[in-house]
Amino acid sequence: MTTTDLFCSRAAQPGAALGPGAAALRAAMRSATGVAVWCAMIAPSVASAQFVHEKVMVGARAYYLYQQPFPDPPEFVDEVRVVATPDGGCVMVYIAESLIPIKQILLQAIDSWGRRTLGPIPVDFDEYRYVSLTVLPVGEDYWVAWGNSGGAWFRIVDSDGAVTPRRQLDASVEYAEQIALATNNTIVAAVYDSLDDPTPPFGVSGRLFTPDGTPLTGTLPIGHDAGGQAFWGGTLAFGADATILYAYDCFFPHAARGTRFRFGGSDGWLDAPFDAPSRFPYGWIVSPWHGGYMFVSVDERGSLSTGVTEVFWLDPNAAVLRQTNLVSDYFGLASNGAGEFAVMYARNPFNVPELLVSLYDSDGTQIVNRLQLFRPPAVRTWSASRCFALADNGAMWIRWRNPAEMNENYITLLRPISPGDLNADDLTNGFDVDPFVLALTSREAYQAAFPHIPPEAIDILGDMNGDGLLNNFDIDPFVDALVNGP
Repeated sequence: MTTTDLFCSRAAQPGAALGPGAAALRAAMRSATGVAVWCAMIAPSVASAQFVHEKVMVGARAYYLYQQPFPDPPEFVDEVRVVATPDGGCVMVYIAESLIPIKQILLQAIDSWGRRTLGPIPVDFDEYRYVSLTVLPVGEDYWVAWGNSGGAWFRIVDSDGAVTPRRQLDASVEYAEQIALATNNTIVAAVYDSLDDPTPPFGVSGRLFTPDGTPLTGTLPIGHDAGGQAFWGGTLAFGADATILYAYDCFFPHAARGTRFRFGGSDGWLDAPFDAPSRFPYGWIVSPWHGGYMFVSVDERGSLSTGVTEVFWLDPNAAVLRQTNLVSDYFGLASNGAGEFAVMYARNPFNVPELLVSLYDSDGTQIVNRLQLFRPPAVRTWSASRCFALADNGAMWIRWRNPAEMNENYITLLRPISPGDLNADDLTNGFDVDPFVLALTSREAYQAAFPHIPPEAIDILGDMNGDGLLNNFDIDPFVDALVNGP
């Protein structure tokens, strides 16, 4: 009888009682692995000291922690922007300063296990001193947009690394200080501000495109000058039926400060603006989620060293469903389509910067408070809010650097895992029995059968008894996980 035969008449889901089948499964697995393998310890892969592969517990859940140098090759980088991809990976754009005063814009994509799949791809050379970057996954492509003292631009990078010619995001904008992009994979929407440009249009503008970059509209006046008011900081997210919720800040005159909302549509229509639920002066849409939108508002912007933060879950009409408040010294906040969010803290005790992360569920309940993720060789760590992303599957990405070394940068992945999930479908069940046995008996055959799982993660996924290794001592705990749940 094979291990597959043991499960042909029932699904071995977590919590399902196997009865006598559990003992039969243990016996079959021990027989399959053989006496020699049962007595042997399978050593983990040896990695460079710059790489970290660990299992960490965050609350009651296991995570895979992977740290690696960034970028490759190492050089001084600036304007780094990290965005999570739908599959739990990430895409990054950044400036390489090695050609000063010319700035080279580069892109890298990384899969959900931390392995680079694309790049570094040269996107453009920029001769201007100020550059503001953003990136957005659109289907199999990546939109890269940036603003500078010459205007607002974009290019599209496909999955093979081919780059389209440079195009203007909006020819009427002479200076774009901040750009935000969103998509529903049918339309790409952009908002951007031109606060420092003294000639109209200035304020927050928008424009809609097809995924291949064909304009669908002209300039959309999201938040333009009206009676001496000034607007900036546009953000946006798609809701249902291609509806877009735009958010932007009014900061002059002081009595009118606060965030405005405005709904728009796929043909460029715009409803009248209305006040966001918070009257704090700064706010932004951080993501869509299955119930509507998420909105963050703060009473000060910048270091946020003593700020109060309000996090709102909004319905499709932007009405408040629930809210949580944070009184914190945080430096960045990232959310995902599940309504979960994470905050990053940038502390500087005794002039030794360090980063900490707190995770929250979709109800605003804190899962873990100020988790230290970062490992040697860097003792001092620093990052920025745009270098921080949370994927829909709960994976978190942070790019950080050692401020003592100009070229020492890292990217850290914290990926939720289910112990015993050897086929990496995020579940531990009967479909993992054959992969479990294969990983015990032949690492080479297992890697050939599951090439998407990095070798360094095999022991972390298969370790059921907490000794850091996948070996035959994990058989009984693995079977117990199938019976009772991991």
